[in-house]
Amino acid sequence: MKVWLLLALTLSAATDAATTRALVIAGLGGEATYREAFDSQAQAISEALADTTDVVTLLIGSQATTDALEATLGSWAQQSVADDALMLLYIGHGSFDEEHFRFNLPGRDPTAAQLATWLDAHPARRQLIIVCGSSSGAVHEFLKAPHRTVMTATRSGGQRNATHLCGYLTRALTLKEADTDKDQEVSAEEAFAFGVSRVEAYFDRQQEMASENPTRTGPFTTLKLAALQVYREQLAAAAPLYARRDEIEQAIEALRAVRDDYTTEAYFSRLQQLLLDMAVVQSEIETLENPQGDG
Repeated sequence: MKVWLLLALTLSAATDAATTRALVIAGLGGEATYREAFDSQAQAISEALADTTDVVTLLIGSQATTDALEATLGSWAQQSVADDALMLLYIGHGSFDEEHFRFNLPGRDPTAAQLATWLDAHPARRQLIIVCGSSSGAVHEFLKAPHRTVMTATRSGGQRNATHLCGYLTRALTLKEADTDKDQEVSAEEAFAFGVSRVEAYFDRQQEMASENPTRTGPFTTLKLAALQVYREQLAAAAPLYARRDEIEQAIEALRAVRDDYTTEAYFSRLQQLLLDMAVVQSEIETLENPQGDG
């Protein structure tokens, strides 16, 4: 019974993994300074997400259109299940006319209400939306949902000045200082907290009244935005072990398929050896992923 229970747990863990998808969008910058900053930040964030996220799509320049945004979310909705996670990060200007918030993209500008419709159609029950830019606080009212965390650079649509939050968020993805729980990854919550503290410090240094007040609403999220360099090195070292684990899982499946070709004793002897091999490999992986032995 113990052998079959371990086998069932092993195969279940291999097949039940949820998928996390992230869409990063760089909006129109207008002036060259903003355009370069938005593009650079969007590229840096998408590269960081590649270490922690299963699927990352970057829409930048002429590709960052309303049609591309809608098509990407629509395609993902068809591929996703409730256990999956969805992240959308918008880096760019926004506008609010007291009725509609609009994302500034090439061509027609999508509204927050339209985005809400596309997100509501997505089955993932863990959603994180980060909107960096002017007037971004207005999106909270449109995007609020029990399963959706929303983080913005401003607290309202009335804060219309260019914002600093996204620059600090981008910096957080490479800094040990931002990793407050010391798990060698920077979560969205950690990056946002880091950004908030840096925005507040910026206006204190300038001795100015803050023109942006970063705001978050919705449930606490455990989604990760980046793995710090030391963790990326551990992942690289563990790659052969991941491959070996996959081989053992395939061997177990193959053995089950030819169960009738073995005597009972020979079958369980081979199965036990595979499970022991799996236990050794898994132990080595866990040691690499958690070198300090923290629970």
